[in-house]
Amino acid sequence: MAASTPRKTCVLSDVCILCGFSFIQIEKTDGGEKIHKFFDIKLKLNKERVDNVKKITGLPDIDVATNAGVCKKCYRSVESILKTEEKNQITKQRFREIAETTMKSHMLQLPSPRRKSISKRMLRSPSMPSSKKQTLVNLSYRKLVQIAPFKDLTNTTEWQKTELSLPVTCPPEFSASTNIPIAPKEKQG
Repeated sequence: MAASTPRKTCVLSDVCILCGFSFIQIEKTDGGEKIHKFFDIKLKLNKERVDNVKKITGLPDIDVATNAGVCKKCYRSVESILKTEEKNQITKQRFREIAETTMKSHMLQLPSPRRKSISKRMLRSPSMPSSKKQTLVNLSYRKLVQIAPFKDLTNTTEWQKTELSLPVTCPPEFSASTNIPIAPKEKQG
């Protein structure tokens, strides 16, 4: 006797409401029946999930009383569509606000509603060449100055330190309004 082809039977009371995948499948062979249960990828329908599916599909009546559910793959797609729509709404609102602001600011700057274009004066016309022509200056060669190295410039000797003037200090009896002599007075004699 020849072996018969195995048949797969899907239980219609336990399917994904979006794609129709059966979470219980019965495989009949000559050796007997095997029941495959895919409950690990099934999400039960609660109020939030049903509302989300209604938003996407537009179906008004979804029967929650049966064992029907939604598979994880389909519900992920539903969630991504809802998130994308929410982002699109936010972006649309932002563009509306930007457009309103632009219209308000630019419409105030228009001189008359009869004018359809605004002409602005350029610094110089691109078709006319510049009236000033640059003249070249004749340069003559000069001998370069020799500069001492930095360490020689900063290295001060003792006799240079003593020649430096000390800062002028004023006694506290002088106020800001009195004139302070900078040079010592000559002796009158």
